[in-house]
Amino acid sequence: MDIFEWATRSIGLIAVATFLLDVFLQLKSADETIDQIHSDSLDIKSTTHKIDSNSSQFKDMLVEIEKRNAKIDALASELEFQERLKQSFSNEAGNRDTLVNGIKSVFEENARLNQKYQEAQKQIIYLWTDNSRLHKQHEQDQARITQLEKVCEK
Repeated sequence: MDIFEWATRSIGLIAVATFLLDVFLQLKSADETIDQIHSDSLDIKSTTHKIDSNSSQFKDMLVEIEKRNAKIDALASELEFQERLKQSFSNEAGNRDTLVNGIKSVFEENARLNQKYQEAQKQIIYLWTDNSRLHKQHEQDQARITQLEKVCEK
């Protein structure tokens, strides 16, 4: 082996060693980058979980506020109704004729609604009877169709 061959091989080995060292350093750098990305991903997951938790709590708080507002609105409406009722009765409470007319109006409305109820009951009986008749007719028609299908098959 002469010097030229020895120098060529040495240069080749140095080049290969340099290449392998460079690849090793790149892999180490890539591994560090991957570790950093993984760490960042964990931080993002943690932050995302916190955001989800905060969003859920915020949503629950909004629902509670809406429920409270609905209750407040209902109470305000009830209070307004009671005030109107109180005002109405305070103006008319002493008037005996107003009370008698109010009671008479309630009885008349009751009689009218009772009459309407009786008519509805009659209508229900009529419709039930008609439904039974139509159901029987349907069964007869189905039987007739079955007979005709058997005749047609033969």
